[in-house]
Amino acid sequence: MPTVCVTYIHAQEDAFLARSLASMASYDWILRFVVLHTDRNAPRRWDEARRTLHVYENFGRGFDCQPEEGGLDEVSARNRSLELAEQQGTDWTMICDADEFYMPAAYTAILQAVARRQVAIWYPCFHFCSLTEYLWDENCYRNVLGMTGLMDPHVRAFRTDRRFRYRGHDNRDWLAQLPNRTLHCGLQVPHNTASAAVAPAEQVMHVHTRHMFRDKRNKDTVRTTPKRIVAGLVMPEAIREAWLAEQVSE
Repeated sequence: MPTVCVTYIHAQEDAFLARSLASMASYDWILRFVVLHTDRNAPRRWDEARRTLHVYENFGRGFDCQPEEGGLDEVSARNRSLELAEQQGTDWTMICDADEFYMPAAYTAILQAVARRQVAIWYPCFHFCSLTEYLWDENCYRNVLGMTGLMDPHVRAFRTDRRFRYRGHDNRDWLAQLPNRTLHCGLQVPHNTASAAVAPAEQVMHVHTRHMFRDKRNKDTVRTTPKRIVAGLVMPEAIREAWLAEQVSE
């Protein structure tokens, strides 16, 4: 069975990171987690209980200024995290942000891609605001490789031995208007159905939790954006407990 390393870049989102790691701790198909902490330097630390390597290297902080002025160099940081993942000896690499996690069904997309000899997977990303509701924004829907109606899809898993890397956005004029040119960088992978797979549009595999928890929630966005309910969805225990505890305290 193909093994997986999940890799993060992380800065100042400890609660989100803890929830994400805990939500996937029981997945036996994840052999390693790698967390690249990008806002400070410190010795590496191995968390045996969580199969997690913590690496501390300073790549700057925030997107309000350019990397040479102290802002985050997201391209370099993400590529460094991929280098670290490649050192873990797994068959596949999955990219995860601290405020995200993958449902167990995400592994079925990897198994299907292996069977079809595909090397990368596009996952729709669902932006949840409660345990059963996600924000339904028609501007987030995309068509990818002939598949229509995908919610905010990105390539988030690929064969480790392909050594894919990030690079800056191709629109230089648009980048020149941003305070940080590394914002909205993209992973360079094949864009054809022979090499890349698309996870099912209707099945929740990749979950974004920003709007579930108060430390990053935008109340206006949650209040004004239409929502859809996913019947029968069971969130991981770590997410359920944290969300319910927050409702009690509000």
